[in-house]
Amino acid sequence: MHKCWNVPELTRLILEELGKPIPGNLAHITLHRLKTICRVLSYPALDLLWEEQYALVPLLKCLPSHLWDVSDRIFKIRSPIASADWERVFVYSSRVKKFSDNPILDVPLDASVLEAIVMSQPMVSLFPNIREVCSDCNSNLFPLLRFLLGPKLETAIFCLDGPVWRLGVLPGLASKCTSLRNLSLSVRQGSHDRDDATAYISAFVAQLAHVRRVNVTSLNAVAYLHLSHLLSLETLNVANLDSIPFPVGQGISDGPFFPALHRLTLSMRNLPFAANFMSVPVNAPLCAVFIDAQDPATEAELSAFLRTFQAHCSFNRLTSVRLHVGEQSDRGRVIRTTHIMTSATLRPLLSFPNLRFLDIFSPQGFSFDDDFLAAMALAWPQIEQLIIGGRPPKKNPKPRVTALAVLSRNCPRLQHLSLTVDATQLQEDHSPRRERVVQTALHSANFNDSAIESASEVAALLSSIFPSLKRVKSSSESYKEEWVEVRKLIPMFAKIRADEKQFWVQE
Repeated sequence: MHKCWNVPELTRLILEELGKPIPGNLAHITLHRLKTICRVLSYPALDLLWEEQYALVPLLKCLPSHLWDVSDRIFKIRSPIASADWERVFVYSSRVKKFSDNPILDVPLDASVLEAIVMSQPMVSLFPNIREVCSDCNSNLFPLLRFLLGPKLETAIFCLDGPVWRLGVLPGLASKCTSLRNLSLSVRQGSHDRDDATAYISAFVAQLAHVRRVNVTSLNAVAYLHLSHLLSLETLNVANLDSIPFPVGQGISDGPFFPALHRLTLSMRNLPFAANFMSVPVNAPLCAVFIDAQDPATEAELSAFLRTFQAHCSFNRLTSVRLHVGEQSDRGRVIRTTHIMTSATLRPLLSFPNLRFLDIFSPQGFSFDDDFLAAMALAWPQIEQLIIGGRPPKKNPKPRVTALAVLSRNCPRLQHLSLTVDATQLQEDHSPRRERVVQTALHSANFNDSAIESASEVAALLSSIFPSLKRVKSSSESYKEEWVEVRKLIPMFAKIRADEKQFWVQE
């Protein structure tokens, strides 16, 4: 109800007017219209009031008053609940669209409440029109979800960190989720036995026929195969891919696989698990792929994965790729291997001309020269964020800072760049002269562990090709002061050029 409506005051004014002499039956007509107005105002107000609930007690207090009591701040049921006792409750519960089980806001429920709800078994779900539910398996209400949820449920968010036996309600709950579109099941690592949790989660997921977005910790092969055949699945996020998801000989030869999958996020122990997964979604309309492998990968493993990636992703659809390998392991200690990642490792990614976001990381970094940087600039004209992380050995080839001009000429949408370059020598460019292209989209750059000699020369160069560049940083401890100086000088050079341009325009 709008705040401007003060219903008691309006009603009082109308009744005062009715107390005055009124000809004919105008008073009766006015009372009828007043009743109609109250209904028109109250129904939307009730809908708004009950639309989102964080506790069950306000609804249970709509039961007949002789059935319940609150003592010692605990809600209790004093006598059995009959089916007719739910009538007033349903007037309000049918208006609930979102229910979040928040134990901080709720009054604790006595065991008698749960028993009474189970024994009375109302003919319909307590929330027949609910669209979204958020619950924790440690909550007393979690075992009762099958009595609460209705057939219109579209979004379910469950935290499953409690005792594993509580997850046993999940398989039976699937029958209440015939319209479920969005599912998120989170389990904190080490909270309970992984295999048991995976079995319950998978049994639940394998019964969903129309789900569009799935965010889970882990699944077994049966659940993966079920999801791979769904025509509705658009987004899949698996937080702990800790086994080969598609074993040979378990129906994996039957396609199509993931026919509607647009966004895929996988976190796993090592990269071969992801390679096995990516070998399945043939012709999937993937637009975004995010891969995070805990263990470092060899050059051969990363090359094999990217070749598989190239073979099973649509060249024209893919716009976003994030691939982090071995970023953190052994409690956050970054592990570096002796394997060198070269331009040959990255070359399969050049097949995707519509990339807008690329974030790739390996502890040992990636070594490539000016020519491959030019190849990337030509291959990805739509790129908006280009992030190539890691620390390549100092002796390995890196693109010169002067080569960044190729990004200015060919990548007009580039907004953020993260790259290790060689900024020690700014050699004179003897290539044929071209008209200078100024790229104004780039506003931030991270030059990682790049070596640098002359901060003023580098700042002058960067400001000439990227005049909108404002934020420059580097993770190098050896050259920290030089890159800080570059950041300070760039806006000064940009202002000088702008003043010069204004001067010649006026002349």
